[in-house]
Amino acid sequence: MPKALDPSVEALVAEFNSSPLDPIVFSPDSLRAASSRTLAKWQVGPAPELCGTVRADSLVLDDRSVPIRRYAPLDVVHEGSVVVHLHGGGWIAGSLDSADRFARDLAIHLAVNVVSVGYRLSDEAPFPAALLDAVAVVKALRSDGASWIGLSGDSAGGNLAASTSISLVRSGEPVDAQLLIYPCLDPSMTSPSYKEFADGFLLTAEAMGYYWRTYAAGHRADDELLAPLAATSLVGMPSTVIATAESDPLVDEGAEFARRLIQAGVRTTYLPAKGLVHAYIDFTDRSSRALAARDEVLDAFAELHRAQVDVR
Repeated sequence: MPKALDPSVEALVAEFNSSPLDPIVFSPDSLRAASSRTLAKWQVGPAPELCGTVRADSLVLDDRSVPIRRYAPLDVVHEGSVVVHLHGGGWIAGSLDSADRFARDLAIHLAVNVVSVGYRLSDEAPFPAALLDAVAVVKALRSDGASWIGLSGDSAGGNLAASTSISLVRSGEPVDAQLLIYPCLDPSMTSPSYKEFADGFLLTAEAMGYYWRTYAAGHRADDELLAPLAATSLVGMPSTVIATAESDPLVDEGAEFARRLIQAGVRTTYLPAKGLVHAYIDFTDRSSRALAARDEVLDAFAELHRAQVDVR
């Protein structure tokens, strides 16, 4: 049965549906440009004001350079803490610029340093390129002396955050916490929510199929580093805050991942947001309901950070 959208979200969805983006038609470059135009319509207010510095940087590796953006608040509460943020965009769109507002929100609400990652995008660099970039950034920060590392990601970035966590757990060097916001976790796309919200709720099943095909590029759908929900065990995963939107094709896999984390004994806070759709952290200027849900997510992650660093 269809869920009731918050009135502000219903209006935004109607506006979006009047001129939807269809990634099947658009080239990667056209899709990225169209996504930027959509963000410009949603983000009508000023960017959050960070009392501190924002600095472009890069992580230089043997075979490549990974662009990053560092957010350093003046009132940092724990010098050794850093959150690594991975933007959304279906692994094919999104950028350091599109993630700028939420990276600022993380730095402000948690009062910690944030490093946003400009990982390689599909279709030029499919799986596992983006994952390797994320893992390399985490390892570099640990080598630089970070004593608490959190991962954050929305949508495709949520997939990368979860996959990075799994990779680092398997190698015996897990991060401390992760924030997963409506993450993409299951390329099978067989959950009931994929049928219920297949079309008309911003993110469509058709678009998600395109994103998965482009990112996976023929890799096995049961590879846990591609599809975190396929992991045979989640024991040892970092403490997690996971958020979903009620009317989103991805809601069922997010809820299932939360259930499996709890079953594995992982400290997990699950935040299902009623009345909202995918991408709600990007349209908080247009919806007070989205703003409240975003703040709930940030507050929960900040509380998790406090609880962990206070006992060290």
